[in-house]
Amino acid sequence: MNIMIAVPMNRPIEFRVFESFVRLANYRGQHNYFFALTQNSLVYDARETLVKQMLDNPEVDAIMFIDSDMTFDPRSVEWLAAHNQPFVTAKAFKRVSPYQPCFYSKIESLDNGECYLESPVEYGEGLLKIEGCGMACCLIRREVFEKIQAPYFFPKKGMGEDLTFCLKVKEAGIPMYVDTTLQFGHLAQVEILERDFRTVYEAHKKNQTEKMLYVDGDK
Repeated sequence: MNIMIAVPMNRPIEFRVFESFVRLANYRGQHNYFFALTQNSLVYDARETLVKQMLDNPEVDAIMFIDSDMTFDPRSVEWLAAHNQPFVTAKAFKRVSPYQPCFYSKIESLDNGECYLESPVEYGEGLLKIEGCGMACCLIRREVFEKIQAPYFFPKKGMGEDLTFCLKVKEAGIPMYVDTTLQFGHLAQVEILERDFRTVYEAHKKNQTEKMLYVDGDK
């Protein structure tokens, strides 16, 4: 499979992120990778540009969005592709406490213009069906874009470009999954991983339900 590695650039890239991309560029798996970068302060416009490049090249089968603040194992793209799903993401967690997961078991656009989200807290290992996620480490096959209308990422009121896109995918009846065995690090001043989320969650577990509810915020 031919996969476009799509990187919307809206911040300087750090060494650990650069190292991850170099390792991916040198990785020799069963798939072919094409790298595409675009610099734009409007992330939704950057994503539209990258998708257009993918769709304009009939040899590309899928796009793998990787944000410019993520660290990862170069084998992760191959493992995501192996699921043979139209839309699959790895785990990623928000950069600020309490470091909630960036994948959601429920997404709903409310009448007041706000976004209602539920994120699973207790989950096993493997593929988990979701209603959406951030686009920080997400593999999407060409067929998804052929079933929904452009613009794909122009944000709805109260939603980011990523959740707006996921809502369109959901409405088109296309399944979305997260592979809970894979995670990408999210760089802030430190690298945010699942252990950070778990530490905060366990500290407040007595006052929490099994689902975490919150509005869309920092990715």
